[in-house]
Amino acid sequence: MAPPGMRSGHDISLEVMLDAGVPIDDIKGKSHELETERLNAHSARVRLKSGATIPNKDFVFSYDVREKLFRMLVIASI
Repeated sequence: MAPPGMRSGHDISLEVMLDAGVPIDDIKGKSHELETERLNAHSARVRLKSGATIPNKDFVFSYDVREKLFRMLVIASI
């Protein structure tokens, strides 16, 4: 419960469905804590982790792909 005059961060949510098209190696939250659910090798559901504070800044995350496979796909499509 939030102190009087303040709002809990629990009522704010954000969800991103990520489909990289190639296998994902790592997902990192740059600005907030994340909850990630891997759906398969190339997609994931990324959510803002529930917290007691209001997330009052830009939501930034990054992900890495399996570089070797990505290079092979690019070369094969040329």
